[in-house]
Amino acid sequence: MTGRERLLSVAKGKPTDRRASIATDCQIVPVDRVSQALKEKPDLLTLALVQSPLSRALQSNTPIYDLIQADPIKGNERLDELCLATQARAVDALGQGADGICYLIEGASPIHSTPMQYGGHFLERDREILESLSAAKFNLLVIAGSEEPYIDFVSDLQADAFGWDSSSNWSPAQVRELRPGALAANHAEADIEFPMSTLQALAQIQEANA
Repeated sequence: MTGRERLLSVAKGKPTDRRASIATDCQIVPVDRVSQALKEKPDLLTLALVQSPLSRALQSNTPIYDLIQADPIKGNERLDELCLATQARAVDALGQGADGICYLIEGASPIHSTPMQYGGHFLERDREILESLSAAKFNLLVIAGSEEPYIDFVSDLQADAFGWDSSSNWSPAQVRELRPGALAANHAEADIEFPMSTLQALAQIQEANA
């Protein structure tokens, strides 16, 4: 099986010749490298890294919660801009032929947001964006961070596979209680191997994907 075939099979709950791995069966690249990546490694599943609106705010050092609190109208206008930018990047990637996107949510944890802040301003926007991309062959949703990420909040967001850092003390068994489908983590019980080194490398791709 090719890497693409292996991951697509896992997403559909079908058997594979070996355990699938994000590290070896998939390439996650910036949106502007999708076309080249498809040419260089056509047998791998090709995903474009797309930052969620909150991830985009963090990378651009936009104090979005402060802006909303200080001026709700202007703050929400800025939030809408972040959402439109995320949507545009995803549509661009799929238009270039990407198999799907790796949708990275950073900041959905106590370090950056309270449950009310993330749930009130970003959760439903993440849901709308991911649902609009459901026609893709394979979308990977990744919740970044090892410090108490709000996995219970995001567990029902639409994606073909759900990825996270298992050192956050969320085990695959716990996540399976919240959502069906393929799980990708640095844990032996996950359906898809997602090594820590690959998780960490997403931060470097993120810088190029602003």
